[in-house]
Amino acid sequence: MGNDSCNDTIDDFRRQVYLPTYSLVSVLGFAENSFVLVVLLRTYHERTAFQRYMFNLALSDLLFVCTLPLRVAYYVHKGHWSFGDFLCRISSCAMYINFYSSILFMTAMSFFRCIAIVFPIRNLHFITEKKATLLCVAIWLFAILASSPFLARGTYPGRGNQQDKVF
Repeated sequence: MGNDSCNDTIDDFRRQVYLPTYSLVSVLGFAENSFVLVVLLRTYHERTAFQRYMFNLALSDLLFVCTLPLRVAYYVHKGHWSFGDFLCRISSCAMYINFYSSILFMTAMSFFRCIAIVFPIRNLHFITEKKATLLCVAIWLFAILASSPFLARGTYPGRGNQQDKVF
């Protein structure tokens, strides 16, 4: 069994697992995150710091979910990227923006929930909408800056029957 047959097996596995998974996550993730955003926008008059974090988390996840159909197409076409270098860069960058921002938004939500439980009285002055907004802006800036190197990496066409290097 040579190295090529091992790669074929891995590629087949990726197609069999990633295609249905990414497709399902694309559809459900888009619907569910859109629903969360609509609910949070409709309850705008009841704004809290926690809702700010939830809104930004849903926005981050929606950004990522919008790039998944590109990945589905990549695996459908057996490793051939047909969307051009620009979309490759944007797709990779969006994935890492989502990774960083989602982790940081969930961390912020967990931290401030812990503070609210441990220090319920001091919490009223410590956690404000303005501070939550500033933290959300800082999280987005960090995530974008940390992910920006992926804008420099584009597609690398495969030779012969090899796959394009995209992600």
